[in-house]
Amino acid sequence: MNREAERKSLVELLDNFFKKESGIGFTQKFLGELADNILDDGWMRPPCKVGQILYVIEAGLIFEAKVKEYKYCSNSANGIHWNIIFEELFAMSEAHIGKTAFTSREQAQKALEGSGEK
Repeated sequence: MNREAERKSLVELLDNFFKKESGIGFTQKFLGELADNILDDGWMRPPCKVGQILYVIEAGLIFEAKVKEYKYCSNSANGIHWNIIFEELFAMSEAHIGKTAFTSREQAQKALEGSGEK
């Protein structure tokens, strides 16, 4: 999806959300600026997709975990972030991606070998 299509979709989503949740309608100018800020900062984009398999390192082993859902969270200590919930009934912060959770087994294996854990 290109930027303009993403922006249009996001404006519509925000408009529907605000009207449904609060009964308040905002101008298209405001919604457009909000959408631009969201897209520019990337803070609304989750780090993975529902159904995606991540390769998680735990106790020196690599196991597959399927993403069930993700939740947008705000935590004063860590700022705003996504929590990834797996079908295997555990969750982790997006901060683990690239450290203990990877999008490929090869990346996980390299990290495991580099950490000295085996």
